[in-house]
Amino acid sequence: MSPSVLLLLTAAVASAAAVVPVRRRQRRRVAAQALSAAAPAALDLCAVVLGAGGTIGDAVAALAAAGPEPVRTVAGRSLARAAAGDGLDLALRWLQAELGPALQPLSGALLLAQQQGGPVGLTLARLAAEASAGRRRLGEIRARRLPVTLLVPLVTCSLPAVIVGAVVPLAVVAFRQIRL
Repeated sequence: MSPSVLLLLTAAVASAAAVVPVRRRQRRRVAAQALSAAAPAALDLCAVVLGAGGTIGDAVAALAAAGPEPVRTVAGRSLARAAAGDGLDLALRWLQAELGPALQPLSGALLLAQQQGGPVGLTLARLAAEASAGRRRLGEIRARRLPVTLLVPLVTCSLPAVIVGAVVPLAVVAFRQIRL
């Protein structure tokens, strides 16, 4: 193999090795954002089920049936583990580990209510309010960043249009009136 081909192959392998961890982090970040965006709906759904007199198992079943998508699949697998003989406590612990930090309060409250049998409705209502406020703050931050993000396309598209539409005709007229 020639040295240039070997150098090219080495550069390709090195760039691929650098891209794989970046994409993995991006996928994790997108998954975490999807879970945090699903938190208010999941909390509200559990609060409704428990407020209507349902059990913790009913709340997890409602999450598996009608919850937001990232939570729905994890709750469905958790119910399958409980049905396979793990018991609801172990299934809730697994659910808590799978949902991660975004929905840790929900899964922790459900697990605590299952183990100790205490009411969890007020806790879920407070957690839902906090999650909604967090989502609102995130939206406000994105709204504040939007003008800065749009500045480059605005300048690169509008400035040439102004030059072509206003400056060029004036320059053409000025050059026509110059007499040598």
